[in-house]
Amino acid sequence: MFLSQIHLQPQNPSVRQCLYDAQDMHRSIMALFADDSLDKARKELGVLYRVYKTPDKTLLYLLSKTPPDKGRLAKGFEMPAPPKSLSAIISNFNQGQVYRFDLLASPVKKVASVGKNSKRVFLTDSHQRMDWLNRKADAAGFRVNWMREEGQETIRAALKPHEPTITCMGVRFVGMLTVTDAAKFGKAYTEGIGVQKAYGFGLLLLAPSEYGT
Repeated sequence: MFLSQIHLQPQNPSVRQCLYDAQDMHRSIMALFADDSLDKARKELGVLYRVYKTPDKTLLYLLSKTPPDKGRLAKGFEMPAPPKSLSAIISNFNQGQVYRFDLLASPVKKVASVGKNSKRVFLTDSHQRMDWLNRKADAAGFRVNWMREEGQETIRAALKPHEPTITCMGVRFVGMLTVTDAAKFGKAYTEGIGVQKAYGFGLLLLAPSEYGT
């Protein structure tokens, strides 16, 4: 797996459109790979991404099985450093390791809909969202030591022209975790957590903890 950091220039019209419409962002990201990447499932290419804004930068973190082609970057997308291979890091995940984490996820529940399949509904209660994250953590081989919410984000995507735009709500969780099952944790790290992964949710950003293991 490779992690790339791409700098976005919001003043560029194409970048502004990608930031406005997650479907356009998805297309732009998939175009960074092989010619037939748009016809492949995102999961097949192992693609997860996250738009990360700081006071002076707008960054795109991109996780993928193979490194993206820098020559395919659209205008307004810049990759100042080569993608970083994460193979050694992932293979060395161990029980008891402690990491700081930053996760943008869409905490939802399924509810029955009359005459239709069940639908996903965003959890508006913070305690329910905490329970949701703890359940996801247990299934993903880690324990949440502590966490807090750092705001919510609304992602919009126009799937097809002249059709209603879908809206996805997300929450930014930051905190500290402990690995409880290395195999499950590695799988969750490479496959993402929660739903709407094609639209910038689910990528678990990690940093070493000063507390160690």
